[in-house]
Amino acid sequence: MTGKFNGILNLFTMGALRDFFSQDCLNIAEYGAFVAVLIQNRIAFDTKYTPASNRDSAQLVVTAYINPKVTIDFSFSELDLTQNV
Repeated sequence: MTGKFNGILNLFTMGALRDFFSQDCLNIAEYGAFVAVLIQNRIAFDTKYTPASNRDSAQLVVTAYINPKVTIDFSFSELDLTQNV
């Protein structure tokens, strides 16, 4: 297995990450922890934040790049932006 694949496997098997995805709402500190896991596993990623409007709720999408043809999108629509970091 390649190093990047091992990083992806580690990412999904971490107990803390499973707990992270089982929550109803994402806060800023949890987002920071999620980004830290991606960086520690050397996984390239992009983040797109769309603020809430009269029509749609706020949304955060993190796209992880596995290889040039494979990406994984993590989409969060329940955001708690009130906490201090």
